[in-house]
Parts: sequence; structure tokens; C-alpha cells
Amino acid sequence: DIAAWCNISGLDNLMKYRSNNKLHINNELATSITIPNGETAIPSYAFYNCTELTRVTIGGRVTSVGSWSFRGCTGLTRVTIPDSVKSIGSNAFNNCTGLTSVTIGGGVKSIGSGTFSNCSGLTDVTIPESVTSIGENAFLGCTRLSSVTIPESVTSIGNRAFYNTAWYANQSDGLVYAGKVAYEYKGTMPSNTSIVLEKGTLGIADYAFWGFTKLTSITIPNSVKSIGESAFYGCT
Repeated sequence: DIAAWCNISGLDNLMKYRSNNKLHINNELATSITIPNGETAIPSYAFYNCTELTRVTIGGRVTSVGSWSFRGCTGLTRVTIPDSVKSIGSNAFNNCTGLTSVTIGGGVKSIGSGTFSNCSGLTDVTIPESVTSIGENAFLGCTRLSSVTIPESVTSIGNRAFYNTAWYANQSDGLVYAGKVAYEYKGTMPSNTSIVLEKGTLGIADYAFWGFTKLTSITIPNSVKSIGESAFYGCT
């Protein structure tokens, strides 16, 4: 059963080197699964590349979704992450190309690197107010993602978190904001550019001004709580 499956040691070695995995439970192909309430964690690689999986129900006692756990489950169309979940591991839903709807519960504190990368069917996402950080590449390659709602609780955003999304493509050139975070300077920066961050800005994302040699000054308000990795690297 699923509970027994989730407690097998070595799932990473069993699953991650295979493509088009097919999970059989009681000699039947599993296309719909329920993580029972007795389980508190979905282990890494648990359902990696299970392309026949179309539906998953996560029990209300699960607190963590492991890295790569549903990577490549291209048949999944909807995922609801309950409020009990505190952490979603890196690349947990990477390359779930059939995914069109994601509901992220109000207990999640961070969205890991690459968590929803290449989920090309996603069109909108709402980040709950419990989330404080969004990892690098979190939504990279979600080409149809045009609507992103980010609350003021988010103060840290990783590099390329929204790269190659419709949302980013629709942003005007200049300094792009994701919620209250200065996300990235888009386009060609003019010579002798001076930037004043908006009042109430809470963070500067990783690599936000990386390599912009024409930036001569920036005014950072006292409201900023987080300045990301290599945010001003190469601004010589």
C-alpha cells in the first residue's frame, strides 16, 4: 500500500534512474493515490516520473513533500497542498507539464528551488502569506504562467525564479518587482543609471542587478529586510 511504499528506504536509487515509471499497488496500476493521514512525510523521489499518475490526495498530517517526489508526473493536472505542509522540497513538481492548477496551503514557509519548474500548463499561482522565500528556478519555464500573486510576507526570491514565464515576458523594461521584492532589472540599462527603490520594498532578489556596469547609484529604503546573493555582483 501507499503507506508501506512511503517507508521504503532507498527510493531515490529505485526511482531516479528510470523514466516512465509505473507504480502498481495490489497488482493494479496506480493512477490515483491518497497519502494516508498516518503519514507525515512524502519521501524524496517517491513518485518520480510516474507518468500514469493523474491524481494525488495529500493527507492532512503530511508536513513535508520531499525533493523530486513528483518530478515528471506529466499526467497530474491538479495538486492541493494542505495547510499541514511546512516545506516543499526542491524540484518536487519539476516537469509536471500537465499541471494546470496548484493550491498551496497556508502552512508552507518556503518554496524550494525548482519546485514547479517547467510546469508549462500552469497559468496562475497564488503564494500564501505564510511563505517568506521563493527559491531559485522555482517557476522557471512555466511558459503559460501569466498571473502571479505574491504577498508581503515574501522577502527573499532566488535567481531566475520566474524566468521564461508569461508573467515575466509581460513586464515592462526596467526594474521588475515581484510583490514587494525588487526582482530583476529587465532590458538594457542606460549609462549613468541611478535607481531609487520603491517605498516599502522588502527585499532585493538574488542577482537582481548582476553585471549592470552602468548602475552608478541605488537608494535602498530602511524597509528592506533581505538582499540576495550576488545582487550587485559586477556592478563596477
